[in-house]
Amino acid sequence: MKYHRITLGCPKNKVDSDGIEMLLRDADYKPTDVPRDADVLIVNTCGFLEAAKEESIGVLQDLGKRKRKHQMLIAAGCLAQRNGSEVLERVPKVDGLLGTRRWMEVLELIQQVRGGKSQRRFAQYDVLGDLPGVAPASGGAGLLSVPALLDDPQALYDKATPRPPVPAGSA
Repeated sequence: MKYHRITLGCPKNKVDSDGIEMLLRDADYKPTDVPRDADVLIVNTCGFLEAAKEESIGVLQDLGKRKRKHQMLIAAGCLAQRNGSEVLERVPKVDGLLGTRRWMEVLELIQQVRGGKSQRRFAQYDVLGDLPGVAPASGGAGLLSVPALLDDPQALYDKATPRPPVPAGSA
């Protein structure tokens, strides 16, 4: 399988994108500079400034308009994490969101989207997180939606994932 990656924003996004690329290459995905030739389109977005947010949305919309039936479009990065609902609303062709702390789960996300290809709309939201009160299919926290993260930031962690120390006076 082939992937096409676009990185927008800060140097941290470049580092995260390099990590995503390393995981994809280790799984025998091949990079391509031509979006049309890719099976997976990944845009590592920036949402820090309004101009960066609009650039990210524009790139996603452009790829979404040209996306072929077998392709999947993933929005990664801080815009996907901070404004996931808006991304899905403005770019209905996005198949999955991957926040800044979850980039290392890109292969799991791809498999989840691939598994629900015949029900793209359902898969799109299922990938973001499980419904409240429903245990994740794979155990642990799974891939969570932005609203779920805002309601309970500790949901990122399970018994196997240590929580970072909370500085005194910040809780």
